Amino acid sequence: MRRTVVWAVVAAVVLGVWFVTSYGPDTPDEYAAKYGGTVSQYEALMTSTDCAWLGERSVLMDARYDSTGDQTAYGYQRAAAFRMRELDC
Repeated sequence: MRRTVVWAVVAAVVLGVWFVTSYGPDTPDEYAAKYGGTVSQYEALMTSTDCAWLGERSVLMDARYDSTGDQTAYGYQRAAAFRMRELDC
């Protein structure tokens, strides 16, 4: 019984750490450091309330990433997608 509890706690800690670290960067500076690009562009994406514009950016950057593998495009797409999720777009 005690072994089961210990394994449950270990699993919960591992899953918690995975969730926190896999969610993505939190600030424009962190996005720019991880994916490249400009801090000002990440700021625009992360503060916009225009769901249509965010959707356009997300689709455009996703297509650019798919065709070129550009990590900056991937970063911009993630920032736009996370912002859209925050706004319930």
